[in-house]
Amino acid sequence: MKGYVPFSALTKHVDEHIAEILLSGELDLHASRNLADEVATALAPGPRLLLADLSSLTFIATTGLSALAEARRRANVQHAEMYVHSVSHHAVRRAFEITHAARFLNVCLTRADAIELHGFDTRSANRRSE
Repeated sequence: MKGYVPFSALTKHVDEHIAEILLSGELDLHASRNLADEVATALAPGPRLLLADLSSLTFIATTGLSALAEARRRANVQHAEMYVHSVSHHAVRRAFEITHAARFLNVCLTRADAIELHGFDTRSANRRSE
């Protein structure tokens, strides 16, 4: 069995309209506070779209799901949409299934799907992030 993987969150601004938070490790009660701080950082410049990349997230507790729901609420207050994408780790996918997280979070398979769903040109957004 693998050990604990510390949580980390890193924001990158793809362009003036899109911010993305890359989440990794385990999103539990303690880490939820760090996520809230990172969401504030991501939303500060006023993007219209906030993405949460969960491809490196290895575990999510219900408090982590609540933190993502709160992040979406905060984004909406600032007139931004939030999408979660790349829910790839088995434990994270299972938590999303059990809690029906798609009912309260916008969940997409990929980053490109989220950007396209919001109406941005994925080619220009991908070019800017490289």
